[in-house]
Amino acid sequence: MPDHRRSPWTPLAPLATLILVTAVTGCSSPPTNNPDPDDIDQGIRTFDFRNTLWLDYSTLSGTPILLNLKLKNGRFEGKIDSPSRQNETLKYEIFGSPAFADVDDDGDEDAALALQSADQGMQLSWYMWVWQDGSAQQLHYPFYRHSRCDAAQTEVHPAESGFQVSTSLKSQKDTCAAPPMKKLQYFVSARNGYPIRIHPAPSAPDRDCFSEDMQKAVIRNPIAAKVAPEEAAPEIGEPEVYGRVEVSVTHEEFLLARLTTDERTVCGWVRRSAFGNQALEE
Repeated sequence: MPDHRRSPWTPLAPLATLILVTAVTGCSSPPTNNPDPDDIDQGIRTFDFRNTLWLDYSTLSGTPILLNLKLKNGRFEGKIDSPSRQNETLKYEIFGSPAFADVDDDGDEDAALALQSADQGMQLSWYMWVWQDGSAQQLHYPFYRHSRCDAAQTEVHPAESGFQVSTSLKSQKDTCAAPPMKKLQYFVSARNGYPIRIHPAPSAPDRDCFSEDMQKAVIRNPIAAKVAPEEAAPEIGEPEVYGRVEVSVTHEEFLLARLTTDERTVCGWVRRSAFGNQALEE
């Protein structure tokens, strides 16, 4: 089995190397539905999150990379010799305290905890850790993230089969000093080693799914969006034709899209190739 933690950074393109996290988080016992609270294994509460290896899905340099950060007493400071952040000193620290809930219905409590970077972007990223075989395993893709400029007041609380995220959102057109105006609340869980939004509709967990800055596009063929911008990420549902498509345009291979039918709206990551030769402008 490949091991992402053997080097200080892991490129996220191509993404075939990310299969490890999916495999690691598979259930070793049959899942149970809403186990009795008295039967919940709370072993993860004894795990030392402050002195262990963390993964950070960093996007601050443009192309996503997976950083390996060995925390000591809840902090990391050091250089990461990656192509995009060569000889750059990075600072990270754990933010707040963990929340606990059973995200994969296996009878074990899992955890959610935030990691904050102290560089110019000052990103705050919430990650899930699942309890398996007596140890905690981190899901490498964050279920929530904001930067200092977002000025978001975010709360994460336990909920049935996952966590409740309460936060706020502002337009990308606003200045950094402008306060966020749109309040958001949604619920996240885990599927095949990735976080997934489970309410109000199955979708990618990314907060930008609620953005008003997406541009309209057309996809006439059935498409299946993914919960994360990776080949290994599970699909949200079966391929479907959507009457309304809105997309957040970047130069990456996967684009975040809001997809609407007569019955519902979902949001997920769609391959750029699905948009054909449409003029998509950043």
